[in-house]
Amino acid sequence: MPRLFRYLTWLFAGMLALVAVAWWLSRPAAPDAFYVPPADRPAGPGALLRQEAFLHGVPADARAWRILYTTTRSDGTAAVASAIVMASREARSERRPVIAWTHGTTGVVPGCAPSLLEDPFANVPALQQLIENGWVYVATDYVGLGTVGPHPYLIGEGEARSALDSIRALRQMEGIRVGDDAVVWGHSQGGHAALWTGIVAPDYAPDMNILGVAAIAPASDLPTLINAIQATPVGRIMSAFVLRSYAAAYPDVEFDELRSRVEVVAGKRYLWPLPGGTRSAVLRGRGPAGRR
Repeated sequence: MPRLFRYLTWLFAGMLALVAVAWWLSRPAAPDAFYVPPADRPAGPGALLRQEAFLHGVPADARAWRILYTTTRSDGTAAVASAIVMASREARSERRPVIAWTHGTTGVVPGCAPSLLEDPFANVPALQQLIENGWVYVATDYVGLGTVGPHPYLIGEGEARSALDSIRALRQMEGIRVGDDAVVWGHSQGGHAALWTGIVAPDYAPDMNILGVAAIAPASDLPTLINAIQATPVGRIMSAFVLRSYAAAYPDVEFDELRSRVEVVAGKRYLWPLPGGTRSAVLRGRGPAGRR
């Protein structure tokens, strides 16, 4: 019996150690000093603060940079975001068209930016074709994934402003010349962001010529989507991300009040516009953490 007890004790300790190692390895990378903005940054959105060469995961026939730039949150307050810019190494005299990529869910805290991930171009379709056609790729990290948060997860106008201001900052870069035309392209959360970029652009960025939007599997009908996936681990994680984001952005959403029962989230126009001018929606769940 004592031998069995010792065996179980060591087994339990080993399992705890494995869990601790897995947790440690899964933590997001700590953003480096590049993501800390200068104290004397410009007041307006879309100003390029810094750029530096980016090498991680870049195809051999392309060159890339990471950039830091000013933007605004959905309520108009000043913020800073980061992005990756990439273009073909082939010399071109003409100005290049722009593809603004808006990425899918990678997390909601600093360290989750694609520019900090092991594979910064994961889930970007047709990347090689983009390079071969001479288009310039600019991929916002959004606010709060490399820079200080909160991150506007599925808050459409907050995501869209980060995307539009990344294009403005790109235009100010040294060593690359781009034209006035741009297309916005995104997947999942980024599909949601791409749609909102098209909606917001005429008022927020009338200086841009957005030719079109391509939204791949966009998170567009959020009440239906979140209700449909509540019984899955991914659904619970996504719900937590939404609540965290909305609680940070809107004073009438209390995360502590809702974390044990996903009941009411203020449906601002930044999340989903509803028929008949309705601006609210209900996400219903039962039991702890929205469990059905």
